[in-house]
Amino acid sequence: MESLLPQIFSFPPPSPVSDNEYDKQAKQLVKALGEAGSDVLLERTPDGQELLSLLNPSENTIAYMAVLAPKISAQQGKASQGLPATLLPDGTLYEKIVLFLEAFDPIQIRYVGSSLTALLDIVVKASEQSSQSQSLPKIIHQQTLKNIKALSRPYDVIAETFSARDPLRLQLDIEAGRQDGIWARDYNLGLISEVYKAYRQFAVLRLANTFAALPITEVAQRTSPDPTDLTETTQYISDLIVSGDLKAFISPDTPPTLRFLPSECTTKTETQLQIEIETHKAKLACLLELISNNDHLLELNKEYIEHLQRLKRSRDDEEKSAKASGAAGNGRNGQPSGLMDPFDEDVMADG
Repeated sequence: MESLLPQIFSFPPPSPVSDNEYDKQAKQLVKALGEAGSDVLLERTPDGQELLSLLNPSENTIAYMAVLAPKISAQQGKASQGLPATLLPDGTLYEKIVLFLEAFDPIQIRYVGSSLTALLDIVVKASEQSSQSQSLPKIIHQQTLKNIKALSRPYDVIAETFSARDPLRLQLDIEAGRQDGIWARDYNLGLISEVYKAYRQFAVLRLANTFAALPITEVAQRTSPDPTDLTETTQYISDLIVSGDLKAFISPDTPPTLRFLPSECTTKTETQLQIEIETHKAKLACLLELISNNDHLLELNKEYIEHLQRLKRSRDDEEKSAKASGAAGNGRNGQPSGLMDPFDEDVMADG
């Protein structure tokens, strides 16, 4: 640990450096941290402090992530199922994760992208695991508690209806709150509107977990605010498909049927696919140009290789001819004096 500290705290460089030098130092740090291993990174510093507490996520993004990741893994291993309390909201490690996500350096994070993805997965799992309402502190006065419950009751109703998966009741509860002016008074009208939109989308996506295909009439019955308006339901489903949120297609049966696709299938339009193909073609063309330039610089092009092969054959033929006739006068290393090794030519030319 002690030998690693100078390298950790010397990056990023204190004075401006070129992009190439910055990239070099960043990669060296990533390599050093990876070779050090989890056990070393979790050790305390010589003065007894935790390394994570000494790092600033906005300045030491790479090192902070390298230390945070094994800490998370160690805690995950202690839980028989789900995430441990320390990785849930209000947990000590969860607070470290939030601090990191709010402050990480956008340049350094590119060198630890896979770790960032894993970190975001932890946040998602923690949100899902702790999505239930938290109990209020016991120190709250009873009258205050009653007032809080009275004010939050309309929102509790929305949450209960959402969990019950009853679209008609959810719509009625939202409308009741709107007529009473609750959402507007609390400046939450937009939020409540998004709740209903999210519910409907989740309801459609959940169907894919149960059915391979379903008539639009049935989809409307299960997810639409107006089950009789099949045109609106069909348009809504089409919008989800076009946006890429739903992997499915509507077959022109009677009645039309929503058929779900495997997750690995694409629902992109022909135009989108054509754009992707053109983009890949441009990248390949650029790559081939770079390879061609490198071949030229390294003298590995086809003509140069063939030239070397011809010289070698010519040299071998002259050596055989000299041996057969008993001729003398070979140059250094037994080569005919009249023919130089092509690599010797390169060396002399460099001189």
